[in-house]
Amino acid sequence: MSKKIAYFLVYLFIFLFVPFTAGSEAASLELLPPINQQTNYDLNVEGFKKLLFDLYQFGTETSYTIQIDGTLDLSQTTIGTDEVPSDITLETITFGSVPAKLTFEGTGPDTELYLPSHCYFGQDIRLRELTLQAEKIYGNGHQLSFEEIQHVQTTQLFGGSDRDLIENPKLMFQQVTGGTWEIYGGNESGTLTGNPMIQILDMTGDINQLSGGSLAGKIIGSPTTEIRSLNGTLSNYYGGGIGAEGNIAEVTGEVNNQLTSSSASFTLGNFFRWRGSRKDWTYQYNNQRNWRIFANGDFNRWFPNR
Repeated sequence: MSKKIAYFLVYLFIFLFVPFTAGSEAASLELLPPINQQTNYDLNVEGFKKLLFDLYQFGTETSYTIQIDGTLDLSQTTIGTDEVPSDITLETITFGSVPAKLTFEGTGPDTELYLPSHCYFGQDIRLRELTLQAEKIYGNGHQLSFEEIQHVQTTQLFGGSDRDLIENPKLMFQQVTGGTWEIYGGNESGTLTGNPMIQILDMTGDINQLSGGSLAGKIIGSPTTEIRSLNGTLSNYYGGGIGAEGNIAEVTGEVNNQLTSSSASFTLGNFFRWRGSRKDWTYQYNNQRNWRIFANGDFNRWFPNR
């Protein structure tokens, strides 16, 4: 047997019978900084629960980065439940069990994160460089940052919660693309004591409904909404809150709206100053885009020569 044939048979044996593991090694969770020298976790529900449980038991830092290379599907879990269990175990661990700020960062081109269907966060969250799918998110008064995100399907997002809350929620969007949003700076229901803020710095996609305040309930404070760049349709824009007949969304402080987007792809449907009571009103406009919010709450185009 010649050497060439022998080498060929060796390569053929390796190709046919030696398991190819590069793909499985690429799919991983990595925690930075590590806890007790453990950095890597399995990229599945059990691995993520183990990571959260280690953070709960041994975490001493104020912030951690969770690097994801692959798909992490938490959509069918109870990790997003709005509670801190009295007996925290691997099975009962929730986001609310861990106070440290968490950054979810994609490290591969196909990184996907599927959040629980109703996800209540218990800390500041930063999501960056990944594909995101989420049905309903509550910031619970924390800061949520969406950076370099490919968004799919429809997400209903609240800076606050669905209960009484004392916090200053903040929602920030930077280089977010795709999908459809409903965004509320405040609560879904209940009284929010604090000053919610929404910053849309750079977004491409559609927003069905945007409210600087709450969907329902009262805000004891001043909501602020800033839209710098939006490429898409904003169907309904409420400055203060939405509410319903007989259930006003009251705002006790100032309602601040700043719309300076000059994108030619931006389309505004309906603008509502507020529903309910408020104390004051401020606005800004952009000469280049020729939009103006008038003090009486009407939203019109402004033509300088008129």
